[in-house]
Amino acid sequence: MINLINGFQNRVIAHDVMPEHGVLEGHLQKNGIAYSIHPFVRFWTFPGPRLHQKAHWQQLAALRPSKSFRNHVLELQPDVIHLNDKACLHAGISLVGADVPIVQHLRSSYFPTYSRILKLLSITAMRKYANYIIAISEDELDGFEGEENTSIVFNSVDLHRAEQAIAARESKREELGIAPDVVAIGYVSAISGRKGAWDFLEMAREILARGTKTKVRFLLAGEASATGGEGKLAKLGLRKTQVPQKRLEEYLSDRELQGKVNVFGFRKDNLEIIAALDVLVVCTRLGVLGRQPFEAMAVRTPVVVTAGHSGKSTVVLHEKTGIVVPMKDVKALTDAVSRLIDDPSLRERLAEEGYEYVQKEFNPAINSERVLRIYEGLKKKERTCRIENDEIRTVMGSSAVSELTR
Repeated sequence: MINLINGFQNRVIAHDVMPEHGVLEGHLQKNGIAYSIHPFVRFWTFPGPRLHQKAHWQQLAALRPSKSFRNHVLELQPDVIHLNDKACLHAGISLVGADVPIVQHLRSSYFPTYSRILKLLSITAMRKYANYIIAISEDELDGFEGEENTSIVFNSVDLHRAEQAIAARESKREELGIAPDVVAIGYVSAISGRKGAWDFLEMAREILARGTKTKVRFLLAGEASATGGEGKLAKLGLRKTQVPQKRLEEYLSDRELQGKVNVFGFRKDNLEIIAALDVLVVCTRLGVLGRQPFEAMAVRTPVVVTAGHSGKSTVVLHEKTGIVVPMKDVKALTDAVSRLIDDPSLRERLAEEGYEYVQKEFNPAINSERVLRIYEGLKKKERTCRIENDEIRTVMGSSAVSELTR
């Protein structure tokens, strides 16, 4: 969202409304973006609570409009209301009939949603209140495929920071202990099954078992939670433990992986770490590709990704800007990474084409222009919108925290 607002270059007067104080607040202050705090109920669907959980029924409170929230937003006199996440559904419901066009941003998919009830309620509500739908890729458009007033606008990457990360590549490799003759294969995300950490480690084990002519090293930059329900099957010994930290320790104790895998824990310099790699692997099981693939392309690091659930995503173009393999297919993942280990020229070509692709499709200035054109189109349709000096006043509703890090 910060990249989007900054890309408007003062042609949009943005005001962000958050349900509570949080990390985003500091970023807004740093970038000089106006904001206010007003509670609203967040409606989680990625993956959201299960049917039997108390939270499932508690968040149904989002279906009741909030008059105080509605009044707070309308006092800002917006020309456009932009809901930056599906979790902002309560905000949209509260603003039905407000005579201000609403843009709904889809930044997650229903693919991993546990509750069909929540999925149906979410789609139905958004169809009622949203004048326009923006999805960050073809995978996130699920539920609204083929409908009018929809667009794909990719997320953006800070290109200036990306160039700095490229410039710091060698020093970061030295800091991480990556020798010049080593091919570094990396995973940069929270360490869990849903994010694909176990698929990554299975792939690493298979590559090491096969043997390589080139020296290789596998790196994971991310935190493995020490908590999490193991489930009945795990407690009965019928399934491997699902507590990420314990599962990670099991892998690291494997003789095949010892001395070949390094775990760095949570890092704030993820982009710089990605730039230091020879290959980034993104093997999530959530059905979407996330940010890491285009961040890798932005820093000239070739990427191997597992396909999104729709099979239509153009975030990574297979064999052009990266290699795409089927989700959960460890053999295909292993074969793809092995190709890149053995073929430096392929790594170089993918890195170059990926870099050029990012400049056109994940550029904050270009993508902000695409969103601005959507705003302007809605402004022309809605005669009730207030226009001042060709500027657009936009209220950005944000959920303030990531569901997957709650």
